Amino acid sequence: GGADVVELMDLLSAKRPWRGEFEVAPLGEPADIEYQGVLFGGCLSVLSNLVGTPNLPSDLSGHVLFFEDTGESAPRLLRYWRQWLDSDLLKGVSAVVFGRFTDMGSIAEADSWVVTELAARTPCPVFSSRDFGHVTPNVPLAIGAQAEIKGDRLLWNLGL
Repeated sequence: GGADVVELMDLLSAKRPWRGEFEVAPLGEPADIEYQGVLFGGCLSVLSNLVGTPNLPSDLSGHVLFFEDTGESAPRLLRYWRQWLDSDLLKGVSAVVFGRFTDMGSIAEADSWVVTELAARTPCPVFSSRDFGHVTPNVPLAIGAQAEIKGDRLLWNLGL
């Protein structure tokens, strides 16, 4: 059980459209601009293994991407991100939100360090959030939902 499972079950049992939101913080220049796009993402290491295959879209322009991971070292995460950059997968992306990167090894403050390094390499607006990752709290996100970032909130709506 736990709060994350309860939240997911509440979402799944709700009448559609499904909605969700969580807190985000801008990395770099704060902006009062709203960012919109289709929500896509997940575990960075898993999705990176799909780059260049038919199982990952080759064009993510107009998307709000989100990434998190666990059990990966900082150098490996940076190599995964270099693969995304070199593959032009961030071309036309509206914004990227980095969640939590957990169990990274012995580097103190590794999570915040790696997020800062990933953000510095990212060619679009970047946000961070402590609300999703492999550990609690892990707010549900719906891939394919319409998403928008307004101020310090990412809101999504999957109206089927």
